[in-house]
Amino acid sequence: MPEKALQKIVVIGNGMTSQSFCRYMTEERDQNSPRARQLFSLQVFGEEPRPAYDRVHLTDFFDGKSPGMLELASREWYVKRGIELRTGEAIQSIDRDNQRVVSSTGERHEYDKLVVATGSRPFVPPIPGVDLDGVFVYRTIEDVQGIANAGQNARSAAVLGGGLLGLEAAKALRDMGLSTHVVEMAPGLMPRQLDRESADELKSRIERIGVNVHLTKRTQSIEKHGDYLIIQFDSGDSISTDMVVVSAGIRPRDELAKESGIEVGHRGGIVVDDRLTTSDASVHAIGECACHRGTVYGLVGPCYQMAKSLADHLHGEDVSFAAADQSAKLKLLGVDVATFGEPIGQSAGSRIVSAKLASGTRKLLIRDRQIVGALGVGEWPEADAVRVAVSELKQPWGWQIRRFRQRGKLFAEGASDDVSQWPPAALICSCAGVKRSDLTTACQQGCSTVEQLAIATGASTVCGSCRPLLARMIGSADVAVEAIAGSRGLFVASVVAIVAIAVMKLLGPIGFSESVVDVKRSIDFFWRDDFWKQVSGYTLVAVTVLSLLFSLRKRIKRINFGVFGTWRMAHATLGVVTLVGLLAHTGWHWGASLNFWLMSCFVGINLIGGFTGLVASLESRVSPSSALLLRQWRPKLTLLHIMLFWPLPLLIAVHVFCVYYY
Repeated sequence: MPEKALQKIVVIGNGMTSQSFCRYMTEERDQNSPRARQLFSLQVFGEEPRPAYDRVHLTDFFDGKSPGMLELASREWYVKRGIELRTGEAIQSIDRDNQRVVSSTGERHEYDKLVVATGSRPFVPPIPGVDLDGVFVYRTIEDVQGIANAGQNARSAAVLGGGLLGLEAAKALRDMGLSTHVVEMAPGLMPRQLDRESADELKSRIERIGVNVHLTKRTQSIEKHGDYLIIQFDSGDSISTDMVVVSAGIRPRDELAKESGIEVGHRGGIVVDDRLTTSDASVHAIGECACHRGTVYGLVGPCYQMAKSLADHLHGEDVSFAAADQSAKLKLLGVDVATFGEPIGQSAGSRIVSAKLASGTRKLLIRDRQIVGALGVGEWPEADAVRVAVSELKQPWGWQIRRFRQRGKLFAEGASDDVSQWPPAALICSCAGVKRSDLTTACQQGCSTVEQLAIATGASTVCGSCRPLLARMIGSADVAVEAIAGSRGLFVASVVAIVAIAVMKLLGPIGFSESVVDVKRSIDFFWRDDFWKQVSGYTLVAVTVLSLLFSLRKRIKRINFGVFGTWRMAHATLGVVTLVGLLAHTGWHWGASLNFWLMSCFVGINLIGGFTGLVASLESRVSPSSALLLRQWRPKLTLLHIMLFWPLPLLIAVHVFCVYYY
């Protein structure tokens, strides 16, 4: 049988996204892996003279790191994985009709699948003087080398742009000992991420360390005067400096796609669908050059997610790329800045909860009672916990919101988000009885994902409410945690059961009618008439048996069809129905002797069951410390709930015998 031809994949671009894609395409080389069964070849073209390097930490170059230390992978790494890497060789054009690309050497290279990962380029405004000596952009290693060399003979520098990259450049300049200016045309710093109040807080903190911030300044020109550069603003004023770094944003590099007729967005970016496929089925785009659902991502996290999603797709897995989280936790010029979820102030139908503290500004974005976004400027110890809350769309309680407004704390004092620091005996999974020490052992044995922990320990395999804790155990805030099926219904049924028992106990039994015209005459036949007492009694027994059958979903492994959360909600709902049957059968008359104990058993089962269900429904909705407390109590309540069931069959059997034969 002839060997299957290799599928040739050509990658244009050799940046961080491209290297990540190559890694995902070639990892998991065991024989049972789908990647091992997929036959393909990878050819990567990069216009820069070196392998992919870490652009996120370019400022480390000023701390003495060499270009080699910033490399993400060596040339040997590519060779070992069977990847042909061509550096210093840019792709000039895409011939879609013949499925081939033409490189700067004039060579033509055919492809079966083409991956465009060309990234972005710095946006340089059309300002007179941007091409003068002493004016730099901040994007590549060559750029920072030029800035470092010029900085040795400079005393001052200015950055045009107060966004994320601009502030990173300003940090590098300040660390070089230069008097630094930041010029931003918007009314505030980081205008895409921060609202006005948070931007003012950031400006104030940056100015305290000696950086000059100029807002609402539109640069009209850059002029050379002797050894100085003069930045002229359209307001008529100016600043003088030795060097200028332009960091006014980025633009997707989509020109190759545009020239070949592939669709690009109105504001730039190669348009891709959820499979990261362009308008040409054999061409894909990932990273900062791609436009997915109208969004061009400028953070490395979403670009890495694109790389993994496309690699999985090309290996035949049924995956798609959804909208990516653009959360970021940074330290800019020594100031902590955290932005999670949706941007504050840019989401209609939401409300903002703010806390202004000496340590900084913190805000939550609430919509439909869920935390959908957050930001903080300044020190924020519980930022990681808030990030998890945003990713899980937590619904904060009223007292949490009040505490946040007053003290800037969403969670109670001592609530640790680091599950690995919980006591060894702390119960993580109530259903499977998994303790923190069990998870630690599994991690030490090589488990590094939620799924691996679940397989090794059994945690989260029943109801799944502890899945967020497993995510925290491995130090991940990006693990998607789905809402537990039936948790809302379980909560409602449990509250109804507890309240109903309390109300009926408070009101007492329903009295018998004293005459034929008494209004109670229309209802007391349920427990006065023998026929209806039999109907209500046997119905009550049937519902009780059915609720017991629903509880077997957790305790018998062979019964594994359906979603556990739905079974649990049905069990709780039937518990409420038994209260209705009990009321119909007894009129809430407790009786004496045997009847009293039987009634007590029924009510006790439902009351304890209500509290057990309430605790279970809240486990994944409260703060870490509260979750720890609830997980300690749920097994005790569950055991008591089960123990109360044991005398029930005997009491019912004796009750029936006495009614019919005694």
